[in-house]
Amino acid sequence: MSDKIELDFSTVMFSTIHDVKNSLVVAQGSLTDLSDIFKSNTEANQSLALLQYEIERTNHNLVRMLMLYKLNQEFFTPHLDEYEVDDFLDELIIHNEPYGEAKQVVLEKQCSLDEEDTWYLDRDLLASVINSVINNALRYAKSKIIISAEVIDKQLHIHVDDDGGGYPDEFIRNWKTRASSGFNYESQSTGLGLYFAEKVAQAHVLQGVHGDVMLEHSQHLDGARFTMVIP
Repeated sequence: MSDKIELDFSTVMFSTIHDVKNSLVVAQGSLTDLSDIFKSNTEANQSLALLQYEIERTNHNLVRMLMLYKLNQEFFTPHLDEYEVDDFLDELIIHNEPYGEAKQVVLEKQCSLDEEDTWYLDRDLLASVINSVINNALRYAKSKIIISAEVIDKQLHIHVDDDGGGYPDEFIRNWKTRASSGFNYESQSTGLGLYFAEKVAQAHVLQGVHGDVMLEHSQHLDGARFTMVIP
């Protein structure tokens, strides 16, 4: 009996999250229309952008919950295809630039790969993770965020650097053992974001080598650095 109740609750939760997510998409569209109407009103535009930023954060959380549900039910599989890395970074910048402008934070792209260089990845999943990381970085950055990509030891490294306070040393040392067990980091995070990022990275496999996530101190901006490694 208890198993049936748990299944029913999971199904209801999954369906409800989908409905809420669809409502948020409609709300985002309406806010975009309002932004066009109040284009000449800087103050109104900034308020709308901040509201869009909060909706975006909520949307990321819902997407994460949906994917974690699929992982738990074991019907999650990545859809890998070939994408130009430079274009992928451009899309990330374009998507987050309005929120950056509202928070007076500059988003900068750096890519050591050639414009036509490609990589096999699940674009939607990876974009969901990186957009969420950028979204979070906007909460702490003082003035700048750098989104960059490079190839190290034949693996693609996508970095997000910010000039905020950075990760505490203890958090960098211990997050892989504590992130999925309720570790709170300043924002009262449950660690599900990092757990989800790890799962997405690990879903990318090439010749037995899995992707990975790394947290470090940024050497470029003296803040935090998040890195997604894709083989």
